[in-house]
Amino acid sequence: MATRTEPDMYKAGKAVLSLDEVNAYIASEATRRRQQTCRRLLQWWVEFAADHLIVYWAYSGTMLGALRHGAFVPWDDDMDLNLPQESLQRLLSRSLPDGVSIKLSPLGACYRLTMRGSEGFVDLFPVMERDGLVQYALDMARK
Repeated sequence: MATRTEPDMYKAGKAVLSLDEVNAYIASEATRRRQQTCRRLLQWWVEFAADHLIVYWAYSGTMLGALRHGAFVPWDDDMDLNLPQESLQRLLSRSLPDGVSIKLSPLGACYRLTMRGSEGFVDLFPVMERDGLVQYALDMARK
């Protein structure tokens, strides 16, 4: 059975995948490469954030993977972190090392941290407190 390519899965929106398709994606070399890039980015991020007093926490599948699997959820190929708006401003005011970049994600729901020449990324979701609740700071993330 032919498996769907990653872009096809994302374009399909609510794609229903067979167990064979999910297992093929989990075992794919591309997934492992993306996860490796995420690990390298996270290692850099932890040190950078500590040096610049940037507050952050794991979120979504990243938190689930850390708690349930001690690493990635096997089929996850990115990392998601939340950070207060103040920490985002601190991040954006700093120089990043050559090869590391941050830009608004294609849909504008978060900022995307990438490494030149590597697959995989870390999504940074700025959050704010409103009415006693933590909410996404970017409008597109709240939609």
